[in-house]
Amino acid sequence: MNARLLTLTLITLLGLEGTLGATPVQQEGQLLDQEQQAVSQNGLTLAQNYRALMNQRQALLEQLSQLNQKTKPKDWNKLAKSYHQVNVHNAAVQEDLAALSQHKPKHKSKKAEQAYKEDLNQLTSVQNDYQDLLNRFTPKQGDAEAFQHQVTRLLDTLEVVQKQLDANAQALTEYQQQVRQLKSDQRAHNVRMGRD
Repeated sequence: MNARLLTLTLITLLGLEGTLGATPVQQEGQLLDQEQQAVSQNGLTLAQNYRALMNQRQALLEQLSQLNQKTKPKDWNKLAKSYHQVNVHNAAVQEDLAALSQHKPKHKSKKAEQAYKEDLNQLTSVQNDYQDLLNRFTPKQGDAEAFQHQVTRLLDTLEVVQKQLDANAQALTEYQQQVRQLKSDQRAHNVRMGRD
């Protein structure tokens, strides 16, 4: 009698009372319900992260606009995209240099050299575009160098936010795959339960 009471107490305390007497199909349904809750929570977290990151992004664009009252956030968005392109192409050039440094001086790969030259030309082009935009936004009065330094600092912060947005977008893609898989599993479970 005491063993039965102890078992029931443990079952109640551990929350196992619904799963011990359940059939494997019922247990599967309970697991699917738990997975549904976890996936829903993940979706909520992703949406909250996205909203917070977009708010940060907008606040940074507003700060940039305040540096030069004659500009609007959309102007700075264009500059931020240009700055991002400079970073992307700079990374490509660095990768090309790393690939070239792995080859012996007399045996440099023609393909690697060509990729480096093309990426370097592209980097130069996007750097020129960025500098032209930055010069247009730089006020004629005041310390241009200090202004551009402050802009670069804010653009660096904006670049970090953009990387977080990109990571959030990747997580969203994975989340959408989880939702599709969960729906497929739920349909299969419903067929086994005879509900479909």
